[in-house]
Amino acid sequence: MIKKAIFYFLIIIASLALQSTFLSLGLITPDLILLLVIVISINYQSIPGLLFCFLLGVTADFSSGVYLGPNSAAYVAVFSFVASVSKRLFADRVFAIVILTFVASILKSTVVNLFLFYFAKRELAMAVGETIIAEAVLTAVLSSVLIFFLSPSKKSRSVGSALSLSRATR
Repeated sequence: MIKKAIFYFLIIIASLALQSTFLSLGLITPDLILLLVIVISINYQSIPGLLFCFLLGVTADFSSGVYLGPNSAAYVAVFSFVASVSKRLFADRVFAIVILTFVASILKSTVVNLFLFYFAKRELAMAVGETIIAEAVLTAVLSSVLIFFLSPSKKSRSVGSALSLSRATR
């Protein structure tokens, strides 16, 4: 249990560092914390998983330095959505994960924009709203590789095993 906590803590720090420095393409930045929320909501559908996703949102809010709350609410909404959908989804399929990440990224951006629209300046919400689709596409493309390395299940540890599973079921 302690090893998992240390592993996820290191992943959070690395994600925040990569997200804010190397992976930023102008205004478009992939949301690596969202990928961790998706992994947690697929594999740990419980109250501790929900609380961990909320704390991830608080961490993202602190690192953004703008407002406290929008990312927390967005990650809780994404956790609820992905946990309910993943029961009916083959989570070891690459295409399913990409589509799920795309929809989850749009949901997260929509919740954040609603918070900014109602509680902050409307111009800030409109400026952030212009990059929703591009950010969702970039995050979904990265998810095809990163989700399988973050997933704790042995069956979907690598992209190659997931691709061979999808070919075997055709």
